[in-house]
Amino acid sequence: MPEITERAKKISTLLAEVNCRLIGDIGDREVTAIETDSRKVVPGALFVAIAGSSTDGHNYIQEALKKGCVAVVGEKGCSFENDALFVEVQDSREVLSEIAAAFYDNPAKELILVGITGTNGKTTTTYLLESIIRSGGYNPGVIGTVNYRFNGKEHPAPFTTPEPVILQKLLREMVQDGVTHLVMEVSSHSLVQKRIYGLKFDLVLFTNLSRDHLDFHGTMRDYFEAKKVLFQSYVKKNGKAFIFCGRSDHKESGEVDWGSTMIQELQVEHGKAESTFEIFSCGLAASNDLHVTDFSCGLMGTAASAVFQGQAISIKSSLVGDFNLKNILAAVGAGLGLGIASDLISKGISELKDVPGRLERVRLATVCEEKKQDGSKPGCSVFVDYAHTPDALKNVLQTMRQLSEGRIIVVFGCGGDRDTGKRYTMGEVAGYLADVVVLTSDNSRTESPVEIMAAIEKGVVASGVEKIDELSNSSKGYLLITDRGEAIKYAVSMALKDDVVLLAGKGHENYQISAEGTVFFDDRIEARKQLERLYQQAA
Repeated sequence: MPEITERAKKISTLLAEVNCRLIGDIGDREVTAIETDSRKVVPGALFVAIAGSSTDGHNYIQEALKKGCVAVVGEKGCSFENDALFVEVQDSREVLSEIAAAFYDNPAKELILVGITGTNGKTTTTYLLESIIRSGGYNPGVIGTVNYRFNGKEHPAPFTTPEPVILQKLLREMVQDGVTHLVMEVSSHSLVQKRIYGLKFDLVLFTNLSRDHLDFHGTMRDYFEAKKVLFQSYVKKNGKAFIFCGRSDHKESGEVDWGSTMIQELQVEHGKAESTFEIFSCGLAASNDLHVTDFSCGLMGTAASAVFQGQAISIKSSLVGDFNLKNILAAVGAGLGLGIASDLISKGISELKDVPGRLERVRLATVCEEKKQDGSKPGCSVFVDYAHTPDALKNVLQTMRQLSEGRIIVVFGCGGDRDTGKRYTMGEVAGYLADVVVLTSDNSRTESPVEIMAAIEKGVVASGVEKIDELSNSSKGYLLITDRGEAIKYAVSMALKDDVVLLAGKGHENYQISAEGTVFFDDRIEARKQLERLYQQAA
């Protein structure tokens, strides 16, 4: 994580704007760190006790005190026998965010904030908008699924939206480094857990909503309500919202146009509120405030014209597929909302060549492309995509089907300890849209990868696809290869010149998690190794 110079703040300063009751003498105590994990407490730290889904920080207050914390923040009903200061609050999560912001001198107030939420497309949209902002002459910082990055620096992203202390620390370093605009992926988990509490965004985007994280949220409606909080509680009075409209065709979504639903419900709530912000619809249909005309998509990229309030914006991008056109349109809306000129928006879009793990093509040296041109084997196209939901998998397979002249070979699995209901559906989607389905392991975590694959297999079978023992040059069907590396090697080696191999589910990830632990693994590296091996054999 980023390094910030050591700092100390008086507790009285940190609590200046916090609604709380003090039990004990506040004195002139100083805080040098803020912790929610008692194991990480050091002398001088402030310990914030939070009740989580699996453990309750209030049970570890004594441990934190023994390690030398100067004070404890906790909720009502908590007490302990000690002379330390206890700060009693209604909601520890909210106060954690407030204290973290104060500890780092409220860096968000010095930035223009853009928040992006939705099931799919968030990461690609952040890369597009980052390029647009840079094209506009500003200095963007990004917090998202792939990494946290600014000014050429990159930090690993353990969470799409980080915990409050890490978040505020990041924002402070960005400000110190001259960042002007923050583009943040805002996850539904972070909204429920109030990680961004206290932030106010200048602009917010809603990309889409389809089945995901129902192990956490329970129902699609609850999932939607979690996303809606971003628009209800975190937008500035004079802010702007661009909401993508368009019904999903997949039955697991309930065929609800969640974007239109979002707009309708927000407009009703705005009618009852004193403060409002501007809401714009965007989508492929001309009925939207921001829409596209004359668009075309091919394996080499996408071209279109976006129209907003009578203004036309030219779109030329190397990104592939209708779903990426939607991501591009969302980024165009954000750029316009930030006041960036249309020609600079066009320039920013064209300058972004690819997005890590988002329909990312596995590329080889020029000599390999020359072999592909003269027809010598192998010459298949290999793409890596993060698609790990039914809707995302459907979108990318539909795109491949439209653009490919050969077979579609998809290699994927499902994560363990996550929404089990989507496994059957993803198998069904793959069976309907791909010619060959290779089921394999993903991040199985504590579950058996074989059992996860069996659950997916039921959906594949329901689609009418038959199991095959071996993949021949012309065969169609499905097979199971538990080892992901072997599955990728097999699929790539058996693909023909015009075939497309899609490695789905892990995208940019460079690890694989199982009951045995975490090991290094990257779909792109595995695919490139096999392609290079085949090209060397053909030389």
